[in-house]
Amino acid sequence: MDLSKSSPTNNNGVLFFSLVISFFFISLFLVVGCTHEPIPSKVSQATKEKTGLSNKDKSQIINKIRLLAANGRVEEAMTICNSVIEGDSTFIEAIIVRADMNFQLRRVAAAFNDIEYVIKTQPENSEAYRTRGIMLKDSIPSTALSDIEMAIKLDSTDGLNFLAKGIIEKEMNQVENAKIDFIYAVEKLSKTIENNKASFIHYFSRALATILLRSDVNVCSDLRKAIELGCEPARNIFREHCVRKK
Repeated sequence: MDLSKSSPTNNNGVLFFSLVISFFFISLFLVVGCTHEPIPSKVSQATKEKTGLSNKDKSQIINKIRLLAANGRVEEAMTICNSVIEGDSTFIEAIIVRADMNFQLRRVAAAFNDIEYVIKTQPENSEAYRTRGIMLKDSIPSTALSDIEMAIKLDSTDGLNFLAKGIIEKEMNQVENAKIDFIYAVEKLSKTIENNKASFIHYFSRALATILLRSDVNVCSDLRKAIELGCEPARNIFREHCVRKK
């Protein structure tokens, strides 16, 4: 089905699409990468042992931090994140997450200090450019768009990059460009899902990209899957798009 030619499916208009966009950026800041893998039982001890953390341990700790933040326990999440970074100053994923949380807490200078450090020390990090782009989208949208374009240049397989770019373009009234990037986002996210590499953010984001294309294709099933995997923002969109319109 050609998503670009699908008809509108929700009558709430601008308010509904604003809700969709808001939940997308909240999800990127707080819950990207969360899974239901078991969390290491001694996180505080493990984070102080730089050489004792495997990649799997690091992934689980990051998931714990993001889940705490998503559930409103941001200060607790920040405490663990700071401990992680104190134990291993090269733990780039933790620094990006701390930048995310500081920005949500309106600690803007601290957020930018962290993300600029990551970009300086790891200039090939696509997520860092995407994160900075999201931070800048309301204040300097043209620079934000440039950052997202750099993220795409560094990783053109990540559908989240295209979705972020499309949303910024939509807010800049670049409607046709946004539509093209939403289509790319659906394609890239579908590939990730097909390859069994998806977390709930991929199902959630594919649903949002499809909604922003004013299509219904797989939206409710994607939202259901995201909810099953623990995504609370997906539950809110599901109520608006799949329940109330019936």
